Amino acid sequence: LLNSDMKENNEGVIRLEIVSESQMADILEFIYTGSVQISTQENAENLIELADYLVLPDLKAFAGKCLGDFITTSNCISIYHLAEKYLYQDLIATCRKFIHSNFASVGESDDFLNLPSHEVEKWISSDEIVTDGEENVVELVLRWIDHDKSRRRVNFRDLFRHVRLTCVSRDTLASTVVTNDLVNEDEECLESVFLALKWLD
Repeated sequence: LLNSDMKENNEGVIRLEIVSESQMADILEFIYTGSVQISTQENAENLIELADYLVLPDLKAFAGKCLGDFITTSNCISIYHLAEKYLYQDLIATCRKFIHSNFASVGESDDFLNLPSHEVEKWISSDEIVTDGEENVVELVLRWIDHDKSRRRVNFRDLFRHVRLTCVSRDTLASTVVTNDLVNEDEECLESVFLALKWLD
């Protein structure tokens, strides 16, 4: 900026308008001491964004580690997306491990229910998700569809094919799954259920 025809060169001043006074104080404290007090999730997220902008990898790593301590079932999806946005691999791995380990609870969060279908498909198809049983995955798929059924019903087949039907109890398949209207409206899904029932028998 100071070695070009930019206005900063002409004025001799660089204005960092995206940085507040308190944030700059935190950044300077970290530059001089190697540490800074991060007390909230918002504070940590802001410092990751600014550290990425100012190319301060050590601050980015420090804030990312602190942000990992704020992860809950209700915010892990949004933190995961932030980590992806700023390409912070350690935080991505932390979030992924947390989501996999707490998948049943994460699936009830607003963030999960508002995910696009391809992201839901990515999570439910993972072999690393931990649930009480495959019935949980069926319930999660139906809950996600029901959140905006008129628009999302077209995604049902793509999601349903990832359910390991032979791991669902026979009672659940016969009493709940096979009678579901979304399953009944799709020949491929219905046939998959009947094949699973036949295999279980």
